[in-house]
Amino acid sequence: MEERIVMDVYPKNKGMIIVSLDDIKLPFYTDFETVKVYGKDKGMSPKPIKFSLISKKGFNNVLKYNQDIPYTHIAILNNGSSKIEIVYVTSKNKKTGAGKNRLDSALILIKKGNDIFLQSRNKKTFLTIDNTGAIKEFMIGGLKRGPLHLVAYGGEFFNQEQSKDSRIEIIADGPFVKIIKFESSLKVLGKKSKKNGMLPFSIIYTFWSDDGKNVYGNAEIELMYDKAVSLSGENIEFLDCMLWFRLESGEEPEIMNVLSRRKFRNSEVITLNHPYRAMIASGKSSFEMHPYLALPCDGIHIEKGEKFFGAAWHSLPEKSSPYWIDLGLEGDKKADLSQGYFPAQSLRSYWKIGIYFGDTKNARISSKLFSYPSKIRNIEHFSDKIGNAYITRWKGNKKLAMHAMTDDAKVNDYFYRCEGSIPKWVQMSLSTRNMFGINYHRFCFVGKKLFFLQRYPTLSTILSTLFCTMGIGIPLRQKFRKDVLSFLPHMNMHPKFYTLRPEQIKKEIKISEKIWTSKFNFGYPVSHILSWTATYGLTTSKGTRESIVFSSSKTLQWMREWPIPNAPVDFFLPTKLYWGVAIGEMFNEKNIKRLKEEFNSRIDNGADYMIAAGHAPHSISKCPKSVADFFSYVETKNEVWTASADDMIKYYKCRENIFLSRPEKNGEYYEIEVGCNIDDFLHSEVTLMQFIKNFKKKIVKIFYSIDCKRYIEVNFSLYDENESVVMYEIPSKSKKVRISISDE
Repeated sequence: MEERIVMDVYPKNKGMIIVSLDDIKLPFYTDFETVKVYGKDKGMSPKPIKFSLISKKGFNNVLKYNQDIPYTHIAILNNGSSKIEIVYVTSKNKKTGAGKNRLDSALILIKKGNDIFLQSRNKKTFLTIDNTGAIKEFMIGGLKRGPLHLVAYGGEFFNQEQSKDSRIEIIADGPFVKIIKFESSLKVLGKKSKKNGMLPFSIIYTFWSDDGKNVYGNAEIELMYDKAVSLSGENIEFLDCMLWFRLESGEEPEIMNVLSRRKFRNSEVITLNHPYRAMIASGKSSFEMHPYLALPCDGIHIEKGEKFFGAAWHSLPEKSSPYWIDLGLEGDKKADLSQGYFPAQSLRSYWKIGIYFGDTKNARISSKLFSYPSKIRNIEHFSDKIGNAYITRWKGNKKLAMHAMTDDAKVNDYFYRCEGSIPKWVQMSLSTRNMFGINYHRFCFVGKKLFFLQRYPTLSTILSTLFCTMGIGIPLRQKFRKDVLSFLPHMNMHPKFYTLRPEQIKKEIKISEKIWTSKFNFGYPVSHILSWTATYGLTTSKGTRESIVFSSSKTLQWMREWPIPNAPVDFFLPTKLYWGVAIGEMFNEKNIKRLKEEFNSRIDNGADYMIAAGHAPHSISKCPKSVADFFSYVETKNEVWTASADDMIKYYKCRENIFLSRPEKNGEYYEIEVGCNIDDFLHSEVTLMQFIKNFKKKIVKIFYSIDCKRYIEVNFSLYDENESVVMYEIPSKSKKVRISISDE
């Protein structure tokens, strides 16, 4: 029987999408030789697009669809379509031989001795990678470049080509996608390093080509400080060294989108604007680097010298002079400190870098491919009378989730909510501020008057706390909480977490949770907001100051794509959900303009969600119009879900954990089993979408049950009349959904 799957793809750009066959729930008896893939844009005929089946455990010419499903994927070269259709046949019988849909190789991969040679079909673009993962050289048009590799500095420079104990694994060798993993160790040596030794690392390269001419690439780099060893092979502590991933570029000038520059004697560090990019061009050829993730880090930079440029993430393990002073590159000893310190609890770094070489293109357009990687929003199975149900991207099938918060550092943050200038969905983040058993209150009411000393904030906090403790005053948050405000917690004393040891972070979170649930009478603390100084924010007149990181309680552990090893088990950076975060030091007029631009960019590019945070600006009488207008503008966007942090976390957890079975006919009903094994406090109502043939005439009712005995009717609506798709909401606690279809 022929079946088809339609997937909504976002963002709408050309690029490669790798999807697990487990995610799209292919049936067991799928004839993989019959698989075809089409781009399906509204109002246009479906067009065949290139694809390849790959195995993450090593490329196999013949895939076996067994219990090892999660490791088997389909790589689709998207041509910019917003919908992708996969057609296949389920059969136990003879193969159809429809595999003729496969394409000639766009990229050719050849292993030559210890090196790997990768060449485009037209033979004008090639690269050579040695056994350490260093790209020795590449050619675009008639332009040769290289090497592109890791460089470590501990007083002496060591290149990736000098690495030891190298291992190569070819993960995929499909017709247009090549995935290669390298593992090796880089030497760190010299008086600028606290320890001499070997730093293990791994690099996973993914290369693809849509035309057999230009090549896109992706480098995922992991630096394993926790596995570093001395030169004699003994385990040692963190190696304090500087690292670059750089191209020895030659004479052509580099082009970069600059946020700020620090110029030195022989080089300069350039902090990049979003989308992050740097390139060289010669004639009709160009090379581009798009660093789009660096954890842990003090920002995304490009460092350029006389004959090199490349991604550079520089952090210091403790407060000291910036690295460029130690290198003798800076004449002015009064240069600012590095933008961050290497988190003491973080013993690995993770970098993601997009690479492109080929015909010169608009760098901003190509960088979107890496800044907003293609993802799958919905997966619809079209078979029989009804297709597989799926959970929508966000509640109500909204495209973008928007969360905004202010701090309680200013009384304006309270009063602008009272007058309605800042909507209630914009939360306020609080430090629990508990020491010696005393809750600290920044503001309080004494009688009918608000008490605070604007010129002496510390004294004002002490006096407010004293008045509240003695019963003379009422805490401002207590007065406004019932009808106006919604809160979420900072850690207890709101410290800069990157300066803390793991046990200090854990202690802060535990104290905050205890106070949050008992003295503030809040429910379970799903989310925490931690301060983090980094360059991922909006710039202000005072520089880029605050960024934020979500953490969670010990039972949540959400979004663990890039964990911080050796940190408390309940502390994770949520980069799986973050598609970049726009943060403002203050919601002032200058930053509001930037926030609006960022907001529109994220909607246009299909970003998953956005956070905006900062203080409300001081105003004598009322909230500045620019601030109120910004939130009003956000609320006019029907495709945006404005929600609290906890609601978004719960929905995300449900959308990641719910299992929905293929529908089965049971008497007069079609039944779908639902499974969601997450803690009770995380359950929320989710929106399901369902394909139903002849919707208007056939469907009668939809029910759900949480005990498989009592069924509750739910409202449903026609989502898309042309596609016959219905939308309905059920609790994620549900065990079964019944759909009643009339035969009339």
